[in-house]
Amino acid sequence: MEYFREELIRRKIIKYFPQNKIVIFPQTVYFPDTRFGRKEFKNTIQIFQTHKRLYLFLRDKKSYQIIESKINRHVYLCPDIVWSLGEVKIEKEKTCDVLICMRNDVEGIYTKKEKEELESVVNMVCKNIEKEDTIKPYYIGPENRKEELVKIWNKISSARIVITDRLHGMIFSVITGVPCIVLSTYNHKLEGQYEWIKDKEYVAYISTDVQELPNIIKKMFLLEKEDYKKNIWDNYFIKIEEVIRS
Repeated sequence: MEYFREELIRRKIIKYFPQNKIVIFPQTVYFPDTRFGRKEFKNTIQIFQTHKRLYLFLRDKKSYQIIESKINRHVYLCPDIVWSLGEVKIEKEKTCDVLICMRNDVEGIYTKKEKEELESVVNMVCKNIEKEDTIKPYYIGPENRKEELVKIWNKISSARIVITDRLHGMIFSVITGVPCIVLSTYNHKLEGQYEWIKDKEYVAYISTDVQELPNIIKKMFLLEKEDYKKNIWDNYFIKIEEVIRS
């Protein structure tokens, strides 16, 4: 089960600090529908229910409904915290047509063959394709984090379109104003965030059928740049501030 170590750490903090106010920033809730998954979900809920000052922010409606049905206090719906950054203005020369940002970890569902097919399909409409990942294979210390983040934003801004199955690949594309095609994954984490922005013309969410890509890419090449406005969600983020200050 992905991120189980982090879940165990979260449980320990909640269990060992019963008198402290604990605020969990917007998260996705996903436990596989297996014997192990159901057992661990039950364990998590039992620990969460015992803490009277635990405040839970869930970043999609499905996660919110799962938790709200089990815990009847301090449960809030809120978009991913990265949306609170607002628009990131980066003026970069477009050096590639399509930037492909795909997972290579346990959450990735696309095989090497499927990724090659994706590239082949994209090649039907554009030749200048590059690859990038939001996760780096080296340690990034606190003093270098902003610099590394800006590098990723610069890379995304250099593309005319981003194709990704990464949550923050999608979010970084939106806040930098780059059209984005989002590929579905095995759980609701990505789709849940897409629901917040599905009215935006420059973001498309598709199934695993990559044959849809050529037509979507052609349409997106014709779009005018659309600025990202975070103020439509300010009330959600203000609620986090209020909880922390209370």
